[in-house]
Amino acid sequence: MTVTTGSGTPTGSSTVAITGTSGTLSHPTSVALTVTSGGAGGSLSGSGTSVTAASLTTEGTVDWIHWGETPLNRKAGVTAQLSTYTLPAGGTVLGYNDDPRGLTWSDGAPIAASANNKNGLYIGGIGKGFSFTAPADTTTRTLTVHVGGWKSAGTLTAQLSDGSATNFVNTTPVATGQYDRDYTLTYSAAGAGKTLTVTWTMNSGTGNVTLNGAALQ
Repeated sequence: MTVTTGSGTPTGSSTVAITGTSGTLSHPTSVALTVTSGGAGGSLSGSGTSVTAASLTTEGTVDWIHWGETPLNRKAGVTAQLSTYTLPAGGTVLGYNDDPRGLTWSDGAPIAASANNKNGLYIGGIGKGFSFTAPADTTTRTLTVHVGGWKSAGTLTAQLSDGSATNFVNTTPVATGQYDRDYTLTYSAAGAGKTLTVTWTMNSGTGNVTLNGAALQ
């Protein structure tokens, strides 16, 4: 028997009831259906590393965003495609200016250029964190995410809104001090008008997780 799912079918297990009939005879049964990927056509992969410096201008040929200043700095001269952050579990966000990794840009607004910028935002508490979205369709895109933390372990989750690829999930080891994590996500959806949601949360520890920048190409 072949079962075909749509591009929006969520991953997980379901029970399917089947009844076979022949004349006056019928026989009901049930089978377990496990969906490991929500339909064909999407893709999502990622990797994480730590760097001491990065250029949002180089990484964000389509769009970029930097958190840590008021007002928010973005790539100039383009329609914004990256959302600003939300707080999935609430909490209080504070700023800081001593990140171990400097970010640089030369095509921003309202600040046109910044070199080795170490500003960012942080939030503390298990399960607390940041979330933002990027556009997704059948075009393959690359999203770079600059996050980190202090005395914590963080979990980054990336999920396509149409469920057309398995989520990317990565959890860092618990750090005893400050740390940075730089993720590169390559993705496409099964159709137009979808989104990629990226969430960075504090998994364990006594400190916080941080959010600095994201860049799309």
